[in-house]
Amino acid sequence: MSGYLLTISIAALCFPAIAAVLSVPYVIWEYRRFGTISLWKTLVVFTFALYLVCAFYLVILPLPADRTVVVAYAATPQLVPLKSLRYAFSVFRRYAELAHPRTWMLGLRQPAVYTQVLNLLMTVPFGFYLRYLKRWHWWQVLAAGFALSLFFELTQLTGLWGIYAHPYRLFDVDDLLVNATGALVGFWLSWPLVQLLPPMDEIDREQALRAEHRTTLTRRLCSFALDWALVGLGVLALRHGAGVLPSRLAALWGELGAVGCAAVLSAVVFLLVPMAFGRTLGQAALRLVIVRPDGSRSRWYQRLVRYLLLVYVSLLLPLFVLDPSAGTLEGVSSGSLSSVVLTYYVLYAVVVLVRDVASASGPSLVLMSDLLSGVRVMGARQAEALVVSRASEESRR
Repeated sequence: MSGYLLTISIAALCFPAIAAVLSVPYVIWEYRRFGTISLWKTLVVFTFALYLVCAFYLVILPLPADRTVVVAYAATPQLVPLKSLRYAFSVFRRYAELAHPRTWMLGLRQPAVYTQVLNLLMTVPFGFYLRYLKRWHWWQVLAAGFALSLFFELTQLTGLWGIYAHPYRLFDVDDLLVNATGALVGFWLSWPLVQLLPPMDEIDREQALRAEHRTTLTRRLCSFALDWALVGLGVLALRHGAGVLPSRLAALWGELGAVGCAAVLSAVVFLLVPMAFGRTLGQAALRLVIVRPDGSRSRWYQRLVRYLLLVYVSLLLPLFVLDPSAGTLEGVSSGSLSSVVLTYYVLYAVVVLVRDVASASGPSLVLMSDLLSGVRVMGARQAEALVVSRASEESRR
């Protein structure tokens, strides 16, 4: 049992890094489909992900030290249905008497027996999560449990999908039956708990309803981060791939420096793309639009002014002061300049966060660049709701 606990501990230690990777597609999916993110749903989804990671680690760990090792007991798959289950039951009968429950614990302590019990328990949470998150029927959960078990068994049969030359864990057809049954048991046992928890379909409706009235700062920041990630990837690609560029262009990128390259690529991401398509790629991923305050379509020059103020004046201009290729101010040390610029960014972030908290119960936060350009960044649901509301008011008049 200590080996199982150690494996679960390893999975828990690895999960933060896995969760960080999973958070990107999860955020995009939730914002695109519902417009907001529910903290309760996020907790449920990521505990489900943690469970799946733990189950997968239980299947593959411990890993052999040698990739060519041959494990004798795993070399031949067990393909006879119920063979392992009958053996486990015979072992249990050898150490326990069915008529005397007090003797059952001795039988359950035998490896052949508790291995089957743990195989059953391993997929019980799977049935609960599918019933609560997806509202699936019992036959859907049974099929999904079988598919999950088949993936685990094929992982063992293929030596972790070819990483190892030979299987190091036994493929057992009875595990398919036990795991699928465990998922079904989890489905039936979860009924009382599902009745007590908030219905997931109601949470989805509440998310969509909130998205019609407010676009959160978090959603806008996520889209902004996606756009800056594109800029960062472009800078890295150009800086490290300068050798494949023509000599004059490579020399130009070298003279611009990292900040200069970022400024040029920012013009593509934040100026050209929104002017041509009405929003940035990050906004398109999260279903955000750049519109006028009443939800109507904005003009190209309004989008141009917004991002000139936001990206170039508010964010990039201070960085040029620190860029070595731009030179230094006479009589001012680089350390002093760094402190001033860092203080500026910290104050800027604090002001935005304070204003967002202050507007939590009212309209969405409006940045100075939005006010001066006459546009707003909001979710597609909110923009559509504003257009419909305006049309209904005009019809009543």
